[in-house]
Amino acid sequence: MFTRTTRRRGRRIALTAAAFVAVPLILAGCSGSSSSGAGVIELWAAAPPDQAQEATIRASFDGFTKTHPDSELKITFMPADAVAEKQRTALAAGQGPSIVGAAGPSTVGPYAEAGYLADLTDLVTKEGLDKKIFPWALEAGTVDGKIVALPSAYESLVLFYNKTLFDEHGWQPPTDRASLETLAGQMEDEGIIPFAGGNADYRAVVEITLSALLNQVAGPGYIHDALLGEASWADKPCVDSAATMVDYFDKGWIGGSSEEYFTKGFGAVYQDFASGAAGMLISGSYDFTQLPAYFGADGNTSEWDWVPLPPLSDDVPANVFPLAVGGTSSVNAQLSDTGPTESFLAWQYTNDNAAWASVAAGVDGATPLPIDFDPAQVPANVDPRIVEHYTQINEASAENMVGYVTYTSFGPKSEAFVVTNTEKLITDDMTPADFCGGLESASQEDIAAGNVPSVWTTDAR
Repeated sequence: MFTRTTRRRGRRIALTAAAFVAVPLILAGCSGSSSSGAGVIELWAAAPPDQAQEATIRASFDGFTKTHPDSELKITFMPADAVAEKQRTALAAGQGPSIVGAAGPSTVGPYAEAGYLADLTDLVTKEGLDKKIFPWALEAGTVDGKIVALPSAYESLVLFYNKTLFDEHGWQPPTDRASLETLAGQMEDEGIIPFAGGNADYRAVVEITLSALLNQVAGPGYIHDALLGEASWADKPCVDSAATMVDYFDKGWIGGSSEEYFTKGFGAVYQDFASGAAGMLISGSYDFTQLPAYFGADGNTSEWDWVPLPPLSDDVPANVFPLAVGGTSSVNAQLSDTGPTESFLAWQYTNDNAAWASVAAGVDGATPLPIDFDPAQVPANVDPRIVEHYTQINEASAENMVGYVTYTSFGPKSEAFVVTNTEKLITDDMTPADFCGGLESASQEDIAAGNVPSVWTTDAR
């Protein structure tokens, strides 16, 4: 069993989050078997490799070796669906990667409990990483009071909109429930689907919408309290959030209808959005690097933009960013010498180019490391919209205007319940009250077992 620090009162992220992308492991997923020689860092990566991804890895490591000439990088490619299982098997045998990659905090706990992860607390203090990495992100990798994982990617949920379509119709991005529902009605009158959506390629992606609505309707303060067992998921805020989701699906506002939603894969979703068949898209930060493949490509001349999720309740403030850790990196405690691996890990978090390298290289779905940064130091070829997005996340983090997503902040029982039952909710096979009651039961199991990931503090109440 494991426990985590659950709060800092008065103060305030299988794919990875949203299960779209494994890219957050490209830099922080560098690894080497515990039998590798001193200074050897071996990368296990999904095959076939993305050329930009491989170039980014090699270039970033070249920067490290300028000051650590005894270090060596070895890369081993393997089937994408084999990486995690190979890592688990190797760790159990006393081997495994020098840097242990995980999809997020929910995976870190069991690894820490098994003794696979080294204590990085001293490293964080010695290298000043606690001054670079956001406090909430460090909390997400804390188990039994020890920092055992550093976040390798972070993201938020936002509202993307087809700017060209909006300009043509004189529409403005919604700022509250009234303006959102008025806009959705106007789009419906024009034969436009308000929100692009579909989960044919990955069924669990429906939890993105649920996570967004929980933050927009119930609010981060309620989510925080429910995660800690200080409020019940069976209460009105959760029921209202679930009911809003059902209402929007019943009206055909998400994906066109629940039937269409279940048949559309990611490509169809992006195509709907870029073509103007749908006006908006609720998604995560990883789509900042996905959308250019559809907007302004293959004859498409449309532009996109983004805004924070609008509050849909009087109890929720504006400009709140639900946070997710898109992946974590830990040092294998079974290594005979953890020094080279720790040095490389620390270097990444103190080097602005390394922090943004995957984004600058155009790797699909890439996100930067969750560190405070100077926008002027971001590589010049990074889309200004991405820089602005992460600047606003940083500001929200400093002001504690942050929320939570199911795939980072829910315990394993709660997350499994959401993934298994959200489709039943939107097909009316489960009522909002029953859904939230079931979530409460699952949450109590997670709390009793000590399996709730670290719950950072929020002032978004």
